[in-house]
Formats: sequence, structure tokens, C-alpha cells
Amino acid sequence: MAAPSLLKSISLPHAHHIKCSLSIASLIVLAACGGGGSSYSTPVATIPDTVKPSNTLPSSASLKNLCAAPRTGSNFHDKQGTMADEKAYLRSFVDETYLWYKEVPVLDPAN
Repeated sequence: MAAPSLLKSISLPHAHHIKCSLSIASLIVLAACGGGGSSYSTPVATIPDTVKPSNTLPSSASLKNLCAAPRTGSNFHDKQGTMADEKAYLRSFVDETYLWYKEVPVLDPAN
């Protein structure tokens, strides 16, 4: 019952202004949708899958705890390894766990 009394209390120029504003807002919303009735679509470029080199690294689990300078003590599980083992572990761990691992640059492990 409040709505009819509200409409009666709005003068004619204000009602016209509200209708015009709503029409313009509706047109803006429709224009923002972008249409999309066409079946034509822009082709999407495909990126070929990267082929891993033949010298694929072992899993990070097999390289875990291999250290160039192992810590001593009963609380450490370190085993003697090399810097190459440590670098291979880091690279394997990143490849296995990082979502964007393909974007991590491949560096020469000799450096």
C-alpha cells in the first residue's frame, strides 16, 4: 500500500526523470554485456606442450637429505651428497610442487 501512495506523491516531471534514468541504466547494462549473438569466435593460439629433456631429474624424495655439508647429530637425517644433488633437489621440488613451474627459468646446474 506504500507503493501506490509513493507514486501518487511523485510529481509527473520526477516520475519521467526516474523512468528515463532507469531506461538509460538498462541500456548501459545491456551494452556492457557485449551482445555475443554471433557464432564467429576468434581463434585461440595453442601453445605446444614442453617436452622434458632426456636428462629428467629424479624425484625430490630420492634426493631429500643429500647435503654437500651434512649436519651431524642424532636429530638430523643428512647424508653426504654434492652441490649437484642439492641443486637437483631444489629443481625437482619446484617442478613437482610449484603451479607455474614451467615459468621457472632453467639454469645451468654447473654454475
